[in-house]
Amino acid sequence: MQTISLNGKWLLTQKGKRGHINALVPGCVHTDLLAAKKIENPFFGDNEQNLQWIGTTDWVYKCTFNISDNILVKDRVLLCCHGVDTLATIFLNGKCIGKTDNMFRTWEFDIKPALKKGKNTIEIRFDSTFLLGKKHEMKKHLRVWDVNSTKFYLWISKIRKEIRKEQCNYGWDWGPTLITCGIWRDIEIIAFDGARLTDVHIMQDHSRRGTVVLNVAVTAEVVHNFTLKARVLLVYNNKIEAEETGDFINQKANASFIVENPKLWWPNGMGGQPLYQLRIELQDKDNNVLDTQFRRIGLRTLHLERKKDKWGESFQFSVNGVPFFAKGANW
Repeated sequence: MQTISLNGKWLLTQKGKRGHINALVPGCVHTDLLAAKKIENPFFGDNEQNLQWIGTTDWVYKCTFNISDNILVKDRVLLCCHGVDTLATIFLNGKCIGKTDNMFRTWEFDIKPALKKGKNTIEIRFDSTFLLGKKHEMKKHLRVWDVNSTKFYLWISKIRKEIRKEQCNYGWDWGPTLITCGIWRDIEIIAFDGARLTDVHIMQDHSRRGTVVLNVAVTAEVVHNFTLKARVLLVYNNKIEAEETGDFINQKANASFIVENPKLWWPNGMGGQPLYQLRIELQDKDNNVLDTQFRRIGLRTLHLERKKDKWGESFQFSVNGVPFFAKGANW
């Protein structure tokens, strides 16, 4: 597998306007405008009110990158967007390759047909979520609980429940109303032959005292039908604690092993926080490694205990069988 990072310098344009400013990816439109000295600090004084136009405007991010023959000959070439905020239409060399409508998930698009050798141009056009919310409100009115005195903030309250976007963007009691957009997490091109790992799911079984059973379910994307296996290694302090291999059937494989005398993870103040590392290798029949993923895990149980008592029913958490008082709020 080969990856090409598209992080770094991009160009940012307000839709319908001429000229551009430099943008930094990952980032957002507000930080880019602030870095270019196009706006005042939104956290100072009442500047927040004067910057609401940013969230009602459409924006365009653009950059160029180079592609060589060794990428174009790969079986699959994908654009992987780990975080796009939020309503975006993505163009590669003028061809629309996909759209997004959820800030919180990863998006992947097949871009091999649109790529060319040498210089390529990617453009991501962001539509205002404010305007989308107004369209939904015109179709169906929904009451709101946090009605503000101004018509603008009344619309804001209606928008937030219509879209998969960070809710505090639309204001909260502890923060300002700043409706962002942009590429807020890594963006990269992934190219591979044959197969790649797509998902790793880890389950812990603490039912036997003094041991932990780890069950690891692995999923792969397979381009060609050939023999594959998953080699899973558990490492602690650079030492291999356990190892297991599972064969892929219908693009899925499982590995399970027992951890003797496990080093348990504890909340702050109750003990240490030892972390194990899982190394998952996708291998062909000749043990060639096609792809690798890593996970860090703490071995522990966490239960909500609800037992009858003289007041009615308890509501407390226990970790590794030890009850504790959960402190903090909004955490």
